[in-house]
Amino acid sequence: MIVIGSCKKEISKNFDISPPKTLSKDAPDLAIRLAAIKEKFYTDKLDKKLIPNIDQKLSWTPDWDHPKVQTVNDSVSYVFYRLIGKVKINDKIQEVTEKGAASFLMVKDEGEFFKALYYYPQMPNEKSKVKTKINMQNFSGKLLLNNLHNGENFLLDYAKGKLSASYQKKQLLTLNKLAINNPATKSYWSQQCRTEYRACTFVSDGYSYCGGGIDVIYSEYCNWPSSACGVTYSLTDSDERLICEDIWFPDPPEPVDPEGGNDGSDNGTNTIPSDPYIPGQDHEAIDPKKYTKCFDNIPDVGATYKVIVQVLEPVPGTSLNYGFVNGVGHTAITLIKQGSNGFKVTQTVGFYPTTNPFSSASKIVNNSDQTDYTIRMVFDMGSNAMDFKKILTGVENPPSHYDLLEMNCTAFVVGICSSGGISLPNASTTVGVAGAGGVTTAMTPGGLGYSMRNAHSQGDNRVSSGPTSVSNNPASNGPCN
Repeated sequence: MIVIGSCKKEISKNFDISPPKTLSKDAPDLAIRLAAIKEKFYTDKLDKKLIPNIDQKLSWTPDWDHPKVQTVNDSVSYVFYRLIGKVKINDKIQEVTEKGAASFLMVKDEGEFFKALYYYPQMPNEKSKVKTKINMQNFSGKLLLNNLHNGENFLLDYAKGKLSASYQKKQLLTLNKLAINNPATKSYWSQQCRTEYRACTFVSDGYSYCGGGIDVIYSEYCNWPSSACGVTYSLTDSDERLICEDIWFPDPPEPVDPEGGNDGSDNGTNTIPSDPYIPGQDHEAIDPKKYTKCFDNIPDVGATYKVIVQVLEPVPGTSLNYGFVNGVGHTAITLIKQGSNGFKVTQTVGFYPTTNPFSSASKIVNNSDQTDYTIRMVFDMGSNAMDFKKILTGVENPPSHYDLLEMNCTAFVVGICSSGGISLPNASTTVGVAGAGGVTTAMTPGGLGYSMRNAHSQGDNRVSSGPTSVSNNPASNGPCN
């Protein structure tokens, strides 16, 4: 008798043949999948797409060591890598500082690669000026996405960290069109497009004395930047782009601090680099006595006084002393005098170095146009004209020398407030300095801001945090003769 049988390979019930889950910062295979993204970037030769088309002295490289993973709607993943710009000047490779824009490599769903450019919008005929770094906290501005594979461009609009109302209306209109015309389509592009000469990048021709580094400025309409901080600018990159007015980008990312590591902890450090960024250092020096003279226009009788200490933290909510967006941060002081007749004078000023950010002659600047303070403390001085004038005297006669670790913006404000009987929370913290071979203790914006937050958590209602508004940073009245 012949018995014929068959064998069937048993498939283990534990064998997972499902597609990989949406990438998240908690994924167990995160490192493997991030490595695959990097490999694909170079295999597809996308690094060549980042080379400027006019002057190749500027180069861009993704910061592969500090990815930022973001998941949208539990089904779409994004990985952001800050693009590090470097330029060769005098046979030395120097990392650049972007002003008015922030560049990233953005990878959607581990396979779509975009150059992502956050920038503040500009009027077509507006002269390009040196601006501060992009502040990603509650970002309001544009996000230009350029697909590195097929060249498609998308322009997103954000307001206070969220998609703007106009963009959301565009999305609803798109969804309605899709439902009517082609329910199976995942995205919609209108054809209202035109080609324009846009998106120019300018590089400073030397070292800026506002921070000591090389600056890169982005101009949406290719308006040449004005000379500033001792340098002029040359054009390194531009693009003839197909500009479309009504494009919807499905499942757009959130502009939530793409710098830093997977858990957001790499947004800053306690070590101050050798070429630190000081927000507002490019402001022109003022004559402080002309600013304080304005307070004499209001009689002391019946007048009331208020002081607001404003802090831009390097990394908001932490005691870190250097942020990749806010640099070393800044501490400024707002002085307010209101007369019994309703007239009011307000001045907001700050203490800065004129050149070298570590040690140089000092200057006082008007800080009222700086809108990115993250925390503040308000002191109501009532009718105490004597102590208010002591603070004014400190503003009028600042120390002649600025030192980043000894007499900086925070130490200056703490000192003049103390002369007027105002005690601030402890601003001292441990600071590391690149190349210094150790650490030291200094008063810093990071230390003061963190202590303010602790005071607020313990019920001190003089402290408030969040974006600067007109009410908590009123405009300076300016000089009086």
